Amino acid sequence: MMRTGLIAQKLGMSRLFRADGTHVPVSVLLVDGCQVVAQRTEEKDGYTALQLGLGKAKVKNVSKPQRGHFAKAGVEPKRKLAEFRVDADMLVEVGATLSAEHFVEGQRVDVTGVSIGKGFAGAMKRHNFRGLRATHGVSISHRSHGSTGNRQDPGRTFPGKKMAGHLGDHQVTVLNLEVVRTDPTRGLIMLRGAVPGSKGAWLPARRGQAPGAGGAADTGIDPRRCGWHAVAGARIGWRRHSAGAGVTIMQWDVVNLASETVGTVELADAVFAVEVRPDILARCVNWQLAKRRAGTHSTKTRGEVARTGKKPYKQKGTGRARQGSTKGPHMRGGGIVFGPRTRDHATDLPVKVRRLALKTALSAKRASGSLVVLDRAELDEGKTKVLAAHLGKLGWSKPLIIDAERPQENFSRAARNLAQVDVLPSIGANVYDILRHETLVLTRAAVDRLTERLA
Repeated sequence: MMRTGLIAQKLGMSRLFRADGTHVPVSVLLVDGCQVVAQRTEEKDGYTALQLGLGKAKVKNVSKPQRGHFAKAGVEPKRKLAEFRVDADMLVEVGATLSAEHFVEGQRVDVTGVSIGKGFAGAMKRHNFRGLRATHGVSISHRSHGSTGNRQDPGRTFPGKKMAGHLGDHQVTVLNLEVVRTDPTRGLIMLRGAVPGSKGAWLPARRGQAPGAGGAADTGIDPRRCGWHAVAGARIGWRRHSAGAGVTIMQWDVVNLASETVGTVELADAVFAVEVRPDILARCVNWQLAKRRAGTHSTKTRGEVARTGKKPYKQKGTGRARQGSTKGPHMRGGGIVFGPRTRDHATDLPVKVRRLALKTALSAKRASGSLVVLDRAELDEGKTKVLAAHLGKLGWSKPLIIDAERPQENFSRAARNLAQVDVLPSIGANVYDILRHETLVLTRAAVDRLTERLA
C-alpha cells in the first residue's frame, strides 16, 4: 500500500528528553500549508501520483504557465513542488491540506534533500586520505593527494581515481528515520537523527521503503485492521483461546479456491504473533540478497593476460616512451587496474536470527490482515486460465502460495505463467519472498509444517 508523503521545511536540530532522563537528537521539520496541487492518473499520465506544494511564493516570481497551473487547482502559488507515487485508491482530492498528523510516532520515513555544499575540497577531506609525511623531505604539499599515476603513455588519469574536487551539493536520501514526536498544532515533525540540507531546505519525506521499515504504517500493519481482512467479500476472522501450559492459540478461518469458508485452523502465537522487529527483518533480507549474488565478475590483471613478456621495442632511440611489456593497463589489450575480482558476497547470520526473522515476517502478514489460510492448493487440470479465474474471484493481490510438501504439479504448472504469483514448498518459505508479496497464502498442511518447524 503506497500512500503519499509530505514536503517539509528543515528548521534545524534539537533534542528531546525521555522520561528516564536520556535525550534523543532530533531534526525538526515544519509542515505548514502542504496542499495537493495535482493528480497523476494511469489513464491520462501513465502512472498514479500526487503533486504536493509547500510554501507561499510571490505571484510576481511565478511564471505565467505556473500561475495557470495553481489557479486550476484553486491553491495559492507554492515555492516547492514534489510528486509522490501512490496507489490508485490512495489519491487525495486536489486542494486538500496535509498536516503533520500524516505521520505517526514510531513510523519510519525516508527523507530526500540536497546536501550542504562544501566547495572544492582536497583529498584528505573528500576521501579521508592520510596525507603525506609532516617531515623528511615533504615541503608545503603535506595535504596533497600525491601522484595521480601514469606517464607520457597513456598520458591520462584513469577514470574513478580519487582526487580533490567538488564536495557535497548532491541529492542524498536518508532511510528509515524514526518519527519521535509530532506537533500538529505547530506543524512540527521531529525525526531521530540528521537529515540532508541546510536550514530552510525543502525536504520530501515519504514512508520508509526499506524491507522491514518500522512503525505501523511502514510494515503495512494497521492496528484497526489486525485480524480481519476481506476475501471475495467474505469476512475472515480469528478468535484467540488458551491451549493450556501458557500456550495461546488463534483460530483462523480457512477458505477454498471457490472462496468458501470450510473451517478453521489453529495459529500458534509463538509463530504467528511475535513482536514485529524491523531490524531483524532488514538483517535477514540483506543476508538473503547478499547470499544469492554470484560474485563471478572478474577481469584479468597484467599478470593474467596472455601476452609475451618480450620487450616491445628497444629502450632508446625510437622517439617513443620506454616500454618493458605490452601487458600494462595502458596498452591496448593489457590488464585491467582495480577491476572486479571473483569473491563471495555472503555474510554470516545466526540460525536463531533467521528463525526469528521468519516468524516475524509471518506475524507481520497476520497482523496486517494479509494472511490467508487455504484448504488445499490443488487443481484437476494444470490450466493457467482456470487458476487465474479462481484468483480473480478470491481477490488476492500478488500472492505467495506456500504448501507443505512439493506443490501439486497441476497447480504449479497453472501458476507458472501468472505474473507476480509464486508457489513454494514450506521448506522454501523465506523472509524476502514473504515481504515482497502483498498476500501470503498458506495451506492447512503448510501451517502445521511451519508451526512444527518454528515453534
